[in-house]
Amino acid sequence: MPAMHLQRRELLKATTTSPFTRDFRHLLKFPRYWLTRQSFREPIIKSVRPSDRIKFWNVVPGDKIADLRDPSKKLYEVLSINKLSNKVFLKGTSRSVPGGKMRQSKSIHYSRCQLYLGTENFNTGNGEVLSKNVFALRLGTANKRYDSFRGRYIWDRTVKAMWPKLPNKSPLMETLSKIPWPRPIRAPHPKPHPIYDTLKEAVAERTYWSPTLPTRISASVPEPASEAAYINYLFNPTPKPFDQSRPMEVHLYKELANPHSRAKKQARWQHFQAARDSSREEMIDAECNDLKGRTVREATAEAMYKWRQGLVNDEKALKKARWMTKERVEKIQRGRKATAKKTRRQGERLEDLVLAVAPNQVIPKAKGSMKSTSSSA
Repeated sequence: MPAMHLQRRELLKATTTSPFTRDFRHLLKFPRYWLTRQSFREPIIKSVRPSDRIKFWNVVPGDKIADLRDPSKKLYEVLSINKLSNKVFLKGTSRSVPGGKMRQSKSIHYSRCQLYLGTENFNTGNGEVLSKNVFALRLGTANKRYDSFRGRYIWDRTVKAMWPKLPNKSPLMETLSKIPWPRPIRAPHPKPHPIYDTLKEAVAERTYWSPTLPTRISASVPEPASEAAYINYLFNPTPKPFDQSRPMEVHLYKELANPHSRAKKQARWQHFQAARDSSREEMIDAECNDLKGRTVREATAEAMYKWRQGLVNDEKALKKARWMTKERVEKIQRGRKATAKKTRRQGERLEDLVLAVAPNQVIPKAKGSMKSTSSSA
């Protein structure tokens, strides 16, 4: 179910160059404090009340319009529209902004837009023909529907009022019963680069031939190619040719399969749970087979205690194994070597230590010599 409120990212991307209406989420409400800029990098968000927003836009990017307040009726092409603020941005009206900011296009309100319908020749009183642009003063909608194939809402634009008024026999009058929508301009496809892009010939080139299976039922099924032979062929392609027609999907499965797919993670989890359950059952069976004067309930409780302790010990061992990475093991070995070297050097210095003869020095005597001295005394 879609959200009943607009999201902030939709407000930041409210200006669109698409002429299609895929939903009416621009009519939803949003908190007013979202209009406050969180940083200077965010654009200034302007919006009107939800009741004042336009549901069916009859002026879309690609249309040619004129400004109602412009007496010269200069034609502009619609560059983009903002359905939250009812603003229409005009193409080719960008002006430089001081301070190194991004150049902005001129925008006018939707109510000031006069849709360009075409050009009509009018006869003046002097017998001359004057060509004038015809604009729609008021537009209407008809035949509203949803196109499920294209995934957007479509309707027909109709003219309610126009200026200047056309004669009844005007050829332009016949085409205004249903105003055509502007066709979006597709981006041109550049030619492929001969070095950086893949050519059509390389894509269409056949690089695999299916293996030829025997037609007889009694014949033996050919075995798949050896993985070692294929790897040797990649590094040494010339000495021993490799049969390209033999199936290699069995070996490519190991490299191309996604190990983090949902099915593989579920299979690993199920295997882990099955291993835990089997170890618990084995522990309970081992304790119940040798009761040693205990009841079955006591043996089962002791088996569960030993099983839980085993899980804790296994988790600690796994954590230690993950902690003992290659770099950390090398660091520990370097520390042990440095400690052993330091201890060895200290022992060598103590062995080579020689004290100079000085007063108030007592040379320690062995215990045997002290006993002999006391016995003689």
